[in-house]
Amino acid sequence: MTRLFLIYILAFFFPISESVLPPGYEDELYCPEHMCLKHDPLLPRGFCGPKTMLYICAPALGLTGNLTSVHPKGWGDKIDVSVKEKWMSDGWRLAKECIATTRSIFSGLFVANIREKYI
Repeated sequence: MTRLFLIYILAFFFPISESVLPPGYEDELYCPEHMCLKHDPLLPRGFCGPKTMLYICAPALGLTGNLTSVHPKGWGDKIDVSVKEKWMSDGWRLAKECIATTRSIFSGLFVANIREKYI
C-alpha cells in the first residue's frame, strides 16, 4: 500500500513532459527551406527529450527532388543571435508544422482532406 501511494505521489508531482531543456534554448525551431515540421514517427511512445529530437523537417507535400528528412535546429533567447542569422543565410527558415493528408471513412463515404502550411 505504501509503495502504491508513493507511485501516485511521484506521478502527480512529476508528470511526463515533452521536452527537458529549460526555456531560452529551443523556443524556435528551424528547418531547411521548402520543408515543414512534423513529429518523428520513429520515436517510441512516451519518449522525452529536447524538441529537436521530437520533430523532423520533412519535405513539404507535393515537392520532389533530393530533399531528405533532417532534425530541426533549435534557437532561443539564451543562444547568440548570430547563430540564428547564420542559419537564415544558409537557407534555414522558421519551421511551420506540416498538415499532411488525412483520410477517414465517415458514414460509408471516403473523405480526403489535403491541407498544408508552406514555409
